[in-house]
Amino acid sequence: MRYALAALLAILAPAVASAVPICTTGTMVGYQALGIPGCQLGDFVFGNFNYTYTLTNVDSPAYFQSLGESGPFPDIPASGVMVTADITGPGEVSLGIGNASWVVGGWQRAILTITFDVSMLANNLKTVHADFSGSLDGIGTENVFGSLDPPNPGSDFVVDLPAGGGGGTYVYPTVPASYPVHVKLSADLRSNTPNCSSPIIYLGVNVCDGLHEDEAVSYITDVAYGNGAHLSDTVTRFTQEGNRQQAPEPGTWVLVGAGIGLAGLVKRRRTA
Repeated sequence: MRYALAALLAILAPAVASAVPICTTGTMVGYQALGIPGCQLGDFVFGNFNYTYTLTNVDSPAYFQSLGESGPFPDIPASGVMVTADITGPGEVSLGIGNASWVVGGWQRAILTITFDVSMLANNLKTVHADFSGSLDGIGTENVFGSLDPPNPGSDFVVDLPAGGGGGTYVYPTVPASYPVHVKLSADLRSNTPNCSSPIIYLGVNVCDGLHEDEAVSYITDVAYGNGAHLSDTVTRFTQEGNRQQAPEPGTWVLVGAGIGLAGLVKRRRTA
């Protein structure tokens, strides 16, 4: 009996280690509430989510500030950001994180940072691929990248962001099972609007001289706020090494344990 119990505990040990909820579609607030334990998706465990979005005004000319034209685009809280979790293929999963209103206009700047940890229950993590997309006409965006912490020092990968979106892939030599990898997705969204360091001629007049308020307001509405940056979403895919056996989800382990217990009970009754 003692040996049977020990064998049962050994089988159920991974269930204890992975007793976390399944990753489903929800808001960033819900994912942050999962804390460090996180949630499971296939053979992957995601946790320790953090989201920040800071919207500020930069280099706005004093004359335009006097008009109260600080920008039409709002701050986006974590409750307005959706997270979509998918198993996209054998040994591959993806996390889509997005809000179509990550937008900056005239003299606005937004710093978007999303961080989380990923580890694997049984296999080795092999690749990480990040995509970013949005309406990028006239974009002044910089520094969109994923940061992957050791065991591979210097493993940051820069994601180019050409018109129409962009992506980048990092291939690991090996990241062993259960080793937490820290992923950082960051975007520095900036409009590329002139700041009146030189005259801005619009509708035939210099809208920076403070004498043509109607033209200045029209310039802000027609030009400045249409010359910004828009990031709609990021999708990050994670691939395990080879086509190894996927670790069962928590519910599967519960069923296995129940089946073993039932089989033992039947055997005892037959012996009696």
